[in-house]
Amino acid sequence: MMRERAETGFARASYAYGVLGGAVRSLVVQDQAAILEHGLSESTPSPGPPRRYVVVYWVADTLPLLIATLRSPPLRRFFGSLCFLLDETAGGRASAYVIRRLGGRYVLLQRSPSPGRLRQLREILATPGSYAFAVDGGGPYFEASTGVIGLADSIKATLVPLAARADPCITVPRAHRLQVPLPGCRVAFATGRPIAVMHGDDRRAAARRLTRALDETRQGLSGALAGAAAG
Repeated sequence: MMRERAETGFARASYAYGVLGGAVRSLVVQDQAAILEHGLSESTPSPGPPRRYVVVYWVADTLPLLIATLRSPPLRRFFGSLCFLLDETAGGRASAYVIRRLGGRYVLLQRSPSPGRLRQLREILATPGSYAFAVDGGGPYFEASTGVIGLADSIKATLVPLAARADPCITVPRAHRLQVPLPGCRVAFATGRPIAVMHGDDRRAAARRLTRALDETRQGLSGALAGAAAG
């Protein structure tokens, strides 16, 4: 019974994303990085260990990002090269269903403080690959923690900020400020400059740097959307 309810919820979420995706008026790409154009490669052209990435975004940007994939083949390929780490919540399960429909990969993590969550993370990180997740999931929102810095350091990965905005949209009046795009909206997305994490870096300083990078990438999209509307 629970599985049937979950599948029904997934189907409804997929339908909603499809309707909204079809009603997106246009996509606005701000400073689209080459890494988004070509996707994330699991190998480097020169000898050495595989390059790994951790792509991070704010919870607030989840819906615009998923909807943008329905209209942007480059973003869809980009997402297809990642494994999304999602919380075992209603929102996480709905996102998982859409990612699956797009051909992407994901893992539903048990919610903290479950001991199974740590076991899951250890198993995931032992497997080569690149990952994506909402870096402020569970709060505090709009703030990167030192945990993501430690994650990037432990797997020798580069952090890639990703942001999206939708206009018009409804902003859920909660701390996470989730954007719910409205039909006929414009969606803008961008990747920020990749951030290398070196072993021994001050993790608090690195987390502040990542927070600034996400905020700046996101703020730049407001001007892009305003310019598109004026044009």
